[in-house]
Amino acid sequence: MALRLGYLSLSGPGSRESSARLTLAEGAGRTVSLGLEMERLDSSAEDSPGRGGWALGARARGRIDSRITAWIGAERILRTRPLDRAGLPASFELGGAITAGGSALSVLERWEPDATHSPRVVLDLPLGGAARVRLGRGSAPGRIGAALAIRIGNLEASWGRLDYAFGGTITALRLGISGSRKKRPAVEAGRGNAERNFRSA
Repeated sequence: MALRLGYLSLSGPGSRESSARLTLAEGAGRTVSLGLEMERLDSSAEDSPGRGGWALGARARGRIDSRITAWIGAERILRTRPLDRAGLPASFELGGAITAGGSALSVLERWEPDATHSPRVVLDLPLGGAARVRLGRGSAPGRIGAALAIRIGNLEASWGRLDYAFGGTITALRLGISGSRKKRPAVEAGRGNAERNFRSA
C-alpha cells in the first residue's frame, strides 16, 4: 500500500483556496490499482467569511504496458454539508499517459454533473534526477500553465502559474510526502513459492 499526504494552495485576485489531501492506494506495481482520497477544502475571498469542508473520492489506475497507463477517478463524490451549501460539485476524470525516457504525455478529460467538461494536455519533462517541468494546456475555459517540481526522497515541492485566456492568473504551491508499507518477508516468500508452483504446473 502507498500513502501520500499533499497540500495545495491556490492564489488569485481577491481569493485564496487550499486543499489538504490524504491518499491511500494500492502499489503502483499492480496491473490495476485502486485508491481512496480524503480531502479538506478551504476557501476565502475579500469581504466574505471563509468556508470549508471535507470530501471523499476514489480512483482506479491500470497499466496497459510498461509505457502506457490509464485511469478513471471520481472526486468529491461524498461531501460535508458546508461544501454542498457552497455548490461544490463532484467531478469525474478519465485520462491516459504515455512515458518515454523519463518524459510523460498525459491527456485528461474532466466532467461535472451539469455536463460541462474540461479537457487538458500535460507534458512532463525531467531536469536531471530530482527536478522536472510540467507544461499544460486546457480548454473550457482556455488556459495554459507551467510548474517546476523538485523531489528529494519522499518529499516533493512544486510551484506553478496558470494563465486564463480571459486574463485571470492563478499561482499554486504544492507540497507532498509519500511512503509505502512493504509486505512482510514471509508473505513475499509465500507469494514467490506460489508463483513458481503455478508456472511449473
